[in-house]
Amino acid sequence: MKGFADDFNAFWFAQNVARGGSQDEAKVEPQPLLLIGAGLARTGTASFQKAMTMLGLNCYHMLVAHGTRGHLDMWRRYLLDGDNDGDVVVTLEDIVQELAALGVNATVDAPTNFDYQKLMQLYPQAKVILTIRSEENATVAAEKWADSMTSSVLRVLPIASDIPWRWFPVARRLAEFDVALYKHAKLPQHKQDRHLLADYYREWNEQVVRNVPADNLLVFRATDGWDPLCDCLSSVSDIIRTNCDALIASDEPYPHVHDSAKLKSVIAVFVVISILFKAMLVVVPIVASARLLIRIRSKANDSKDKSE
Repeated sequence: MKGFADDFNAFWFAQNVARGGSQDEAKVEPQPLLLIGAGLARTGTASFQKAMTMLGLNCYHMLVAHGTRGHLDMWRRYLLDGDNDGDVVVTLEDIVQELAALGVNATVDAPTNFDYQKLMQLYPQAKVILTIRSEENATVAAEKWADSMTSSVLRVLPIASDIPWRWFPVARRLAEFDVALYKHAKLPQHKQDRHLLADYYREWNEQVVRNVPADNLLVFRATDGWDPLCDCLSSVSDIIRTNCDALIASDEPYPHVHDSAKLKSVIAVFVVISILFKAMLVVVPIVASARLLIRIRSKANDSKDKSE
């Protein structure tokens, strides 16, 4: 039980934007983007974010978007591009300015990955890193990615849209953001179709390789470790070079953040609560009706006895 509580607290903290909470939002010296992550979610992006932190970068990840006040709404407005009447349109330049003001100088995971080409235009000197699955076989990697998405990330929207969660502002905002993001990303309409998702993964990686100049792109697996990352990024800044030298000299292992298990654990509990709530909506009226019928019959019998 304690394990689930820890997982729930960690997951819920990441969602606290909808409760009005935030991470440390102290303004710092504005930073240009030095690194643009073009890889899809479920390709080791949480581990990659931690690795970038160890190298001295301030890396923006989906969980940072969830945990920073106003960012989900900011992204939703940008992704919808004015489709919602009354919404103030947000441009990518607006978002870039916001991230720069927070000291962000690297990005990974959604939602920034889907605009890697636009970010390249704004920051042509930035390195682009395409994180991919660790499986060497491309077909296996695509299938594993599809399995990971259907069992974790893609289950969030149906849950947030289900009762009782859709009655809570946190879930409604999360659902609105997810709908806008999936449309922007052009994910397959049938998101639980493993074959379509596997094709999407392959096609996404292929078009990134086509669109990014080879001398500015690193295709990276978590199993590759520090060496290719440091070869790619050491020229970016002296701080990164110094941190790379220290990490490699100390044989520090590349980080492994297993956030999938935590997400699945929390999702399972939310699903169970939804099932129990729906069952309660059926059972409670039946029980109440049965009790009322018993009382009516009891009163009828009492009246009959008195009349006799």
